[in-house]
Amino acid sequence: MPHSFLNYIFLNAEEYINGNIQREILIHELAHVRQKHSWDIIFFEIIQVLFWFNPFLFIYRKALLLNHEFLADDAVVGTNNDVGSYQRLLLEKIGQQSSSFITSQFKYSITKQRILMMTKTKSFRNALCRQIAVVPILGISLLLFSTKINAQETKKVEESNQMEVQSTKEGITEEQLSEFGDIVSSIMNDKGRPAFYKLTEEKRNKLERLYLLMSKEQQEKQLVVFRLAPEPLPKSTPSQDQIESWKDSDMYGVWIDGKRINNTELNEYSPADFDQVFVSKLEKNAVNYGKHYYQVNLMTKEYYENYNKKMKESGNKYFMGYRMPQNQ
Repeated sequence: MPHSFLNYIFLNAEEYINGNIQREILIHELAHVRQKHSWDIIFFEIIQVLFWFNPFLFIYRKALLLNHEFLADDAVVGTNNDVGSYQRLLLEKIGQQSSSFITSQFKYSITKQRILMMTKTKSFRNALCRQIAVVPILGISLLLFSTKINAQETKKVEESNQMEVQSTKEGITEEQLSEFGDIVSSIMNDKGRPAFYKLTEEKRNKLERLYLLMSKEQQEKQLVVFRLAPEPLPKSTPSQDQIESWKDSDMYGVWIDGKRINNTELNEYSPADFDQVFVSKLEKNAVNYGKHYYQVNLMTKEYYENYNKKMKESGNKYFMGYRMPQNQ
């Protein structure tokens, strides 16, 4: 069968020399070449290799090839204006064998649809209306299938806090470093992390005093560190839309007053019940990453009042923490 691929039209040499190939066939194949249908087919074959699991691609490929034939048929009809003779030619070629699946062929399996398409009266107004109708359909689809996520902007912790921690140029002695290390060693747990609850107030103050007397270089080598205590979190009340979005357990993990809750428990609360909300995005190395992707921390009015009071009464200029090893 005559067929085309890229810039080439393939014909039976003997039939071509003897003039047995109809002019309509040549016009049809030339339309495939001029409209670069081969590139569409190659591109779609690549897409199918990558997304072979998508069943809709096979349906779309069939529609794409049929559209190629409609366009090539239109080129033939537009040239000779004899629709009837061209339709009879198509019927004559139905029984002939197909060529490669990747080429554009004169004979295509859905001949009936091609013949029906030629008999339709083309209307520019109808075509324009159909194209315009796509716009509201796309808009409605976006509304139906979109998901609303209310995310609260989180503030970055200023790294300058680390630079403002007190230190000295000369540092502390080896004996003092050893004393600091002994206290830290005495509170280490089985996982190699400091258990601060084991510290007495006296030892905690001793660690802070020694740490602030260290040089910057000495501080950077310690497992237990001190940082400037943050200001109390300001009051913030969530909206009802935010509370509704946080009920999605696949996206959000929710804590109220420091305790993890089931997302459905938010049905029992209203925005007025909370005085503080903080939403943070989980990093990929977080323990719960994959179970949810945002962590929501909420404080009820009573809990926030006690938290704020403790922060102001503590009087601690520094808070104590530990340096996470890089391999963790």
